[in-house]
Amino acid sequence: MEPGGVACGQPAIGSHTVMRKMLKQIARNGHVYHHSATIQDIDKAQGKPAVKLIGVNRASALPVFCSSHDGVSFAPLEQVPFVGSAEQCFLLAYRAVCLEHLKKLN
Repeated sequence: MEPGGVACGQPAIGSHTVMRKMLKQIARNGHVYHHSATIQDIDKAQGKPAVKLIGVNRASALPVFCSSHDGVSFAPLEQVPFVGSAEQCFLLAYRAVCLEHLKKLN
């Protein structure tokens, strides 16, 4: 994967780790609570990460894969109800690991 998330020539989309319809169930006015726990944020907040509201469309969205690769690779997450199978849990973790790898490339 190249820096910026482009390996196949298509731009990365915001893949959700939590489905938007589920986030909407706990949202208030289209927003959910979010916190960032990066080292920089924790340092800035003197060890107390701030909690803030973020739009449902941005919450849990990870810009890692293009639309076609995301759709094929993560079909067991997107096409069937989440039941916590080993495959679904692996795919959630894999998507997060890929995001961290991408961040380190940039």
